[in-house]
Order: sequence, then C-alpha cells, then structure tokens
Amino acid sequence: MAFKRIKGSDRGLIRRDISATAFAVGDILDYDRTNAIVVTASATSEIDERAGIVTEATTTSDTTVLLQRIMHGDQYLVDTLNVALDADNYKRCIWGTGQTLDNSGTDVPGDTGLFMQVSVVGVSGTSTKIIAEPCFTPGD
Repeated sequence: MAFKRIKGSDRGLIRRDISATAFAVGDILDYDRTNAIVVTASATSEIDERAGIVTEATTTSDTTVLLQRIMHGDQYLVDTLNVALDADNYKRCIWGTGQTLDNSGTDVPGDTGLFMQVSVVGVSGTSTKIIAEPCFTPGD
C-alpha cells in the first residue's frame, strides 16, 4: 500500500526527472542533487531530501515521474516495518525498507525523523498500519 494521503488537499503535482527506474504508486522519492534526478528514499533519507510521493507508476523507459507534494497538515495511512503501538504515538520514524516507515519504538529527533506517528490503525500491538504526519524540521 505504501503511503496514501488521507488528510490534506491537493496542492498541485510536480513532474521530476528519473533515470531508468520503475516506481510504484505510493513510493516516497528523494532528490539526488548530484545526478539531478529523484530516487527511492532510504533509511538515511533526510527531511530536506524528500521530493514527494509517486502518483503514477513508471517503467525503466520513462524519463519523468509525477509526484504529490508533501505538505504541513497532511496525514498519511502508512505501512510499518514493526508492529504499531499506541505508546509510540508522536515518535518520529526513519524510512524503513520497501514502502514502510521504521517504527522502532525510539523517537528519531534528527534530520532522518521523516514522519511522526499520530495513531495506530487497528489494534495496538497487532497492527502494522499507522497514521503519520510529515516532519519538516528536526524539531517537529
């Protein structure tokens, strides 16, 4: 499922360059400033590198991707790497593997704390889905 915006309004889509990479709807992409393209986010992704969320799947022959901007006030339904706990609400998460957030149970206060868990979807301790808000500064 990846990232699906459930709160917030469409503030316009942006088209960014890619290089021989297939992306799925819901993937989070980062700016690769060295190569002037966008690439898949990773566990070391930082707040100022986020480019957006893929809205149209691409193939390796595509040269651009259409992205939804990530804005203050948005909320997303997100898959998590670990079981979600109510006790982790308001903790910031790094990017996990694939299309997940790494909700390790530890708050990530630096630039890699990309999204903050605001609630668990389903039953705490059994669910791997959360509602998350984007962080924009390390203090968010």
